[in-house]
Amino acid sequence: MDPIELAETGTHYRRLTEEQAELLRDSGIVKVSRAPRSGELWQLSAKTSVGVARVGDMEVWIKPKLPIRRLLFLLGYAHNLQGWRDDPVQVSEDTGIVSAFGQLLWRQVETALRGGLYRGYRTDEETSHVMRGRVLMSQQVRRHHGRAVPMEITYDDFTPDTAENQILLAAVGRLLEEPRLDDVARNRLEAQYDQLAAVASPVRGPTLPAWQSNRRNQHYKPALELAELVWNATSPEYPRGTIRVTGFLFPLDKVFEAFLAKVLDEHLCRTHGGHLNEQKELHLDEGRTVTIRPDLVWKRGGRAAAVIDAKYKVEGKGRASELYQLLAYCSVLGARGGYLVYAGGDAQPGRYVVRNAGTRLVCYALNLDQQPEPLLAQLQRLANDVATID
Repeated sequence: MDPIELAETGTHYRRLTEEQAELLRDSGIVKVSRAPRSGELWQLSAKTSVGVARVGDMEVWIKPKLPIRRLLFLLGYAHNLQGWRDDPVQVSEDTGIVSAFGQLLWRQVETALRGGLYRGYRTDEETSHVMRGRVLMSQQVRRHHGRAVPMEITYDDFTPDTAENQILLAAVGRLLEEPRLDDVARNRLEAQYDQLAAVASPVRGPTLPAWQSNRRNQHYKPALELAELVWNATSPEYPRGTIRVTGFLFPLDKVFEAFLAKVLDEHLCRTHGGHLNEQKELHLDEGRTVTIRPDLVWKRGGRAAAVIDAKYKVEGKGRASELYQLLAYCSVLGARGGYLVYAGGDAQPGRYVVRNAGTRLVCYALNLDQQPEPLLAQLQRLANDVATID
C-alpha cells in the first residue's frame, strides 16, 4: 500500500481495514478513530513522534511542524552534541528527516575517518601453537593436562576493531535501511559502510558497545554522538509488548523536555544556584497510592522552589486541567510557584495567583521556530523569571 503521510499537526483521512486500524492504534504513534458516517475511512492524527515508522505492512511518515534546521538544533542542544548541532550543512525546507540525518552522518563520519582510522588495544584470548603475550596457566592445565602445545594465551592487540568503529558501522548500516534517503547520502554512506565493515565487527543485539572519550579519539567524538542518536531513533519499539514498530522516530515531547532541562540547567542553576530534579516520582496522598511525576523541579536551599512542566502540545483537555495538575505538584512539594512552558502553538501566556494559597502559576509560551540566539535569549528571560518566584 502507499505510504501514510501525516503532518505533525492536523488530521489525515485514509481508507484502512479494521486490522490495519487496530495495528496503527496499538503502535502508539498515531491517534486512530473511525471517520463519521464512513465504513473504511479512518481519521488519523500524529501524537508526539516525527519521522518514519513501519507498522505491519504500513509505512507511516510524520512530518515535523518545525523546519528541519530548527529540529536539528533542538536535538543537538538537548543531547549536548556540540560537534554537529551547528553544522553548516545546507538542509532545505523540503529535505526529509531521514535525508537530513543522512547528510549529517556521512559528513561527520567522513571527518572522523579523515583524521585517521581509530585503533585501540583489545585483550584477546585464544588457543594457539605460537607463543604470543602470556600463557593462561589455569586454563592451560585444565584443558591440556600438562602438554606444552597448544597453548592458552592472552595478548593485547592494537586493532581498528574498536567500539568506536563498531558504533559508526552500526549507525551507518541502520540509516542505509531507511527509505527516502537521498542518493548522495546513500552513496556516501554505502562507501563508508564498506570501509568500516572491512575492519570492525558488526554489533549484535540491541545495545551499542560502550566507549569513553579520550585524547586519542577526540576526532571521532561528534560522529559517535550522532551515531548513538541515530541508533536510538532506529531501535525497534514495542509499545504494548506485541506490536513491533521500526523506523526512524523522534519523540518530540521528550526532546523538548530534555532541551528545556539542558537550557535551564545552564541559565537557571549556574546563575542562580540550586539544581534540577527530572521526572522524579512522588506521591500525591499520605497513603502513597497516587503517583505524580513533575517534569522538572528546581531545588534551592534544600527545598523545592519551583516546578516546571514542559508542554510540547496543547492538549484538548484545556488549560484549566493543566493548571490543576501544576498546582497539585506545587502543593505536594511545597513550592511557591510553577511554570507551564509551552512549545508555541496556540498557547497564550498568563499569570495566576491561587486564592487562599498564594501559589503563583505562570504559563510561558516559547517560539521554537526562530534562530538559536533569540530562542536562547527567551529561555534566559524564563530562567530569570523562575528565579524570582522563590
